[in-house]
Amino acid sequence: MAKRPKSELADTIRKFLATKARAKKLYARADVLLATIAKELGGKDGAEVALTTEGKKAVLLDNFKGKSAVWAHGSVRHFDIDVIDA
Repeated sequence: MAKRPKSELADTIRKFLATKARAKKLYARADVLLATIAKELGGKDGAEVALTTEGKKAVLLDNFKGKSAVWAHGSVRHFDIDVIDA
């Protein structure tokens, strides 16, 4: 495999860093939205919200229900959303 010129690699690195910065902002926004959702649903594990009239639902998952610690390879948020078809 031929190596690219260092100037092209530097451009790729700059693009990577910019993308990573945008992703960090989006994760922060997603965390705010998820906190709002969890608060609206009273933090109740299994709380459901209809997404479509065809039966698709969002279900609040409490990743810490009955636990004080959970194992994960990265960040673990207290709550998550699962989308299911009823």
